[in-house]
Amino acid sequence: DVLITRMITNEIAYAESRVPLDVTVKSSGFKGERVEVSLSEEGRPLAQQFLSLREGTWEYPVNFFFEPKEEGTRRYVVSVSKVEGEVTTANNSKSVLVKVLKSKIKVLLIAGAPSPDVAFIRRALMEDKNVEAKALIQKNAKEFYEGKFSTSVVSDADCVVLVGFPLSDSADEVLQALQAEFQQRQKPLFILLSRRVDVKKMRALDPALPFTVGATRDDEVSVFLQVPEKQRTHPVMKLGGSQDLWNTLPPIFKTSTAFRPKPEAEVLGYAKVQDVTLNEPLVISRSVMGIKSVAIVGYGIWRWKLLTQATDPSSDVLQTFIGSVIRWLTTRESTKRVKISTLKDVYPGGEPIEFVGQVYDRTYKPIDTAEVKVVVRKGNEAAEMLLSPLGNGRYEGRFESLGEGEYQFSGKASLNREVLGEEKGRFSVGALEIEFQETRMNKALLEQMAYQSGAKYFDPQDISGIVEELERGEKLETKELTRSREFELWSLSPILLLIITLFGMEWFLRKQSGML
Repeated sequence: DVLITRMITNEIAYAESRVPLDVTVKSSGFKGERVEVSLSEEGRPLAQQFLSLREGTWEYPVNFFFEPKEEGTRRYVVSVSKVEGEVTTANNSKSVLVKVLKSKIKVLLIAGAPSPDVAFIRRALMEDKNVEAKALIQKNAKEFYEGKFSTSVVSDADCVVLVGFPLSDSADEVLQALQAEFQQRQKPLFILLSRRVDVKKMRALDPALPFTVGATRDDEVSVFLQVPEKQRTHPVMKLGGSQDLWNTLPPIFKTSTAFRPKPEAEVLGYAKVQDVTLNEPLVISRSVMGIKSVAIVGYGIWRWKLLTQATDPSSDVLQTFIGSVIRWLTTRESTKRVKISTLKDVYPGGEPIEFVGQVYDRTYKPIDTAEVKVVVRKGNEAAEMLLSPLGNGRYEGRFESLGEGEYQFSGKASLNREVLGEEKGRFSVGALEIEFQETRMNKALLEQMAYQSGAKYFDPQDISGIVEELERGEKLETKELTRSREFELWSLSPILLLIITLFGMEWFLRKQSGML
């Protein structure tokens, strides 16, 4: 068999940028055959490489690069050519959907004062080749270290990052400029607090914040981040490697001020003290009507980089996290009244296909009583379902499983026979890969199954031993089963009627033939 076992690339890429795609091809049972590994985008060939298969079982790394030219969701397929004698060709290709954004993201970092958090976040932004970062660090009430503030730097930015800002002496001019950008242009926001943040001044930015502030307290506590299992697949929390890294992070700090997530916000991580997870949000995200924001209601996340790299230099949780936050924030969503989408662009075979939806009226108030219908199509086949309301204008539904292939879906929300809006999209379902990813016999598994079930395992060359084992098997004894049933023929009316009819026909025939 020849198969593609792995394909890794960025879920989000940028137009005109060079994006790596790493592929692993595996072969077994061949010797000297030559195969072609090709990469295509939406059916258009991009690149190809050739491999010579070695005897035995081997894995071959293949590295491609592609440069998307247009924004939007693009499908990339890697295929390996067929070889005569393969046990299956269902595993000879894999596909991935990549969301392509515009080339460079302009990020404005505003900080209330120099701090380790500011330094590490600024460095993470500067090291990202797809980000153009500008920093303004407050020197005093009227000026920044980088120079005088201008409203143009806020309007030019694609995303705003606030670290320990605003302070009690922060200029109202800056807050007013930020407030206008958040309200008028729906500028995305990432905010990281500090102990000196002025909560009262921060309320001026309330429309963009994913939380509300309750009782304020200045005492400081040390907390760990606890990420719920279901939130580890959120674009902000994906680490690209082992998700268990979240459980190994060192603690950060927060005040005892009460922060409550807004109704439409999601809590991506909770505060944990020792082994007790509190019902207090630590990482919060919000996306409503095109306005996106992410907040960490604590500080000291520089420790995630410094202390984790001391134990594992290959892991850079902070760099990955900051990059994920910026990309999620700057992935623009339309302000349609109806939004319907799948949770993933690519599903493995056998996994349920989950849909989520949001419905709003003309004033963008959530509607909970709409009928939201989704129709999924593949060629001439179609299936439909109604999404269930969750409250606050949100809906969800799922298809338990769909076959391999490319699918298109259309969703429509209506209320009292009035169509509120429609949405279209696409997703991909891979093959049921459990059997196709390892097509060779798994002897160890078969022996284990035989042992646990009280059976016996035989190699192919020992197949004749099965008969002998069956003959002397104590559990294989001959058993006879006898069943009897008695009834009186004359007591069955249908049979009696049939017999009378037959005798009558015989008498009639004899009479006609002169035999009587």
